[in-house]
Amino acid sequence: MFVGLASGDLTKGDCTMFFLTGQRASLETIYALAKARLPADQPASALQLRQAYLRTLHAIQPSVPIDLDALITRLIDDAACEAKLLRLFSVDCPLNDLGQQEAIRAGVYSWETTRRELQAVRDVLTADPGADSGVWRWFQLVVHSVFCSHSDIASGGTTSAAVGVIWIKKPSAFERTDLKELLLHEMTHTLMFLDEWRYGHYLDYPAIARRENYALSPILAKQRPLDKVVHALVVTAEILSFRELHAGHPHGERRHPDSDRLIRAAEQSIASVRGLPNIGQLLAPRACFLIGECEKRIRSLKATGEPLGRPGASRSPAPAS
Repeated sequence: MFVGLASGDLTKGDCTMFFLTGQRASLETIYALAKARLPADQPASALQLRQAYLRTLHAIQPSVPIDLDALITRLIDDAACEAKLLRLFSVDCPLNDLGQQEAIRAGVYSWETTRRELQAVRDVLTADPGADSGVWRWFQLVVHSVFCSHSDIASGGTTSAAVGVIWIKKPSAFERTDLKELLLHEMTHTLMFLDEWRYGHYLDYPAIARRENYALSPILAKQRPLDKVVHALVVTAEILSFRELHAGHPHGERRHPDSDRLIRAAEQSIASVRGLPNIGQLLAPRACFLIGECEKRIRSLKATGEPLGRPGASRSPAPAS
C-alpha cells in the first residue's frame, strides 16, 4: 500500500521544525544531508530531493528497509518488512526511560485489520496534501514508511534507529484532528533526528542518561532524559502552532492536553531545563536555540491574553491553505 508524493513547491507555506523554525530551514537540512547525492549543476526537484534523501538514510542506517526507488510514503502491509522494523524498534539503549523497546506488541492485528487501519493514514495524506500549510506534502518527503502495531503503553512512536519510520497503534480510533496531531507529533521527532544529524544537539550522551540530569517533560509531565524533553518541547510548539493556524484550540482534553495546559507545561519544562546547573555541559548551541524558539512561540500565543480551548474563548483556526 503506497501514498504518492505530491508534486509542488516544498518551500511554500508559513511553516518547520515544520512550524517552528520555518519550512525553508528544514529544507536546507535535507539538502545539507543529501548534498552528495543531488545534482551539482541545477536545482533539485522534489522527486530528486526525496530520492537523494532516501539514499542518504540508507547509507547512514543500512539495516532499515527502504525502497530506494520509491518516491512515496509506504504504508507497510508486508510481513517481512514489518518484522525488520519491529526489531529496530525493540533496540534498547540507556536513554530508553519508559521501556520503549518493549512498547510494541507484534502479531495482535491480522493483515486485514492492518490494511484497514492504515487506510485512515492514507486518507489524511491523500485528501489534500497541500492543506494545513502543506504539512502532509512535507510528511511524504521525510517519512518513508508507516506501520501499524498494537501497544499497551503508547499510541505511536519513532526511533533514532530507523529515522524516517513511524509506527501507530490504531489510527482508526482517532478522530481526524487527533490523528493529524499524532502524525505531526511523530513527524516532528523525525525532523528533530535529522536536525541533530546536521547540527548536533547534545554534548554528553552518558551524562544526559543519568537521572540527576533529567528535566520535566511538557507532554508526559514527568522527569525524563534531556533528549526526550527537548523533543517534547518542540513537539508541543508544533502542536500549538498547528492548532493556532489550522485546527483550532480544542475544548478540554483530547489525545494531547488542551492548549492552556500545554503552554503552562512548556513554560515549566523550559524552566526545568534551564535550572540544571550543568546545562552548558549537556546541551549544544543548536538545542538551546530550539528551546528559545519554543519559548518565543509560547509567548506569542500568550500575548493575546485570551485563554485557549475554553468554551466561548477559543480562537478559530485560520482558513485552510
